[in-house]
Amino acid sequence: AKRVDHYGRAEGHCIVVSHTPVKSKTTPSGRDFYAEIKLETDSDSWSSGMDMGFTLLEPEVVGRANEQGLCWADFPDTWVFRGDGMLRINGRAYPPGAMPGQCAMMEGWNTAALEWGDTCGLQIRNGGSEIVGYQNGKEVGCLKLDEMIKVPTDRELYLICDVIGRAGEVEILEVDVP
Repeated sequence: AKRVDHYGRAEGHCIVVSHTPVKSKTTPSGRDFYAEIKLETDSDSWSSGMDMGFTLLEPEVVGRANEQGLCWADFPDTWVFRGDGMLRINGRAYPPGAMPGQCAMMEGWNTAALEWGDTCGLQIRNGGSEIVGYQNGKEVGCLKLDEMIKVPTDRELYLICDVIGRAGEVEILEVDVP
């Protein structure tokens, strides 16, 4: 997917969602999922990074909700990391009561640092209670989720990404679960 207007378009005008569910495998701790993208072009005009995560919503549902531009609050059942690693659930960066006294942040996650050709991946593991970030095949962070906000692993998940910030064009890669 490619953002065509790097300079004049606000965020949310280049949403990418995988057309098929992301890969999964059964492990002793439950069902794990993994998705990865490759940055095909980047822009030095921006300093922020793209948003990336998982959704239970099928691509058609995402498309109908994104006709006028993205509002993460319009996407229920969605877990997305901002470029700086802050988790948004159903559009909220600070889910009420989910993590008292703190925001949900994956230390080490920084999509603004990605350059042309770099890869970025997310893995759901341990029964949906952990989201692990990867950049160029290396684990860069892990966020442990409270029971109230963990990702359901009994349904299919889709990769969702807002191609904003330094990202100009991304490709969803066909990968196996690590």
